Amino acid sequence: MDVQYIADRIRSDVPVIEAARALGIQIDHAGRCKCFVHGGTHYNCKLYPGDRGFYCFTCHASGGTIDLVKQVNGCGFMDAVRWIDDTFRLGLDLDEKNWRSRERNAARYARRNGGGRDNAGRKHRGANETGGIPQRERDAATGV
Repeated sequence: MDVQYIADRIRSDVPVIEAARALGIQIDHAGRCKCFVHGGTHYNCKLYPGDRGFYCFTCHASGGTIDLVKQVNGCGFMDAVRWIDDTFRLGLDLDEKNWRSRERNAARYARRNGGGRDNAGRKHRGANETGGIPQRERDAATGV
């Protein structure tokens, strides 16, 4: 089974709010929780409905269901996917041998094609909306 297919299936079948509840995170009526990334004491992290993920308004961490599980459980991608599959009984084919070869092929492809960087050596923005750039650096760059 393709890694992209598995990630898409988790994104569509397991809302981040349901995964947070399964992990024991307390969520208020507006879908907010204490940030599990920076260990906040206030309800600054918003868990969006459906497949829209989470966003912390303090540390600017963001991501989806898999990212949430990785952060809270302190594990890697494969372990997070296994936890989600076991917890929500998705019945995913998690044959690690196939995954490893696909991950190696993807890494080779990335190395041959610039490794996800543009001509100036900057990383391309990924799935998270901030692109991994801290807020103050974004503000300085945009003149805000």
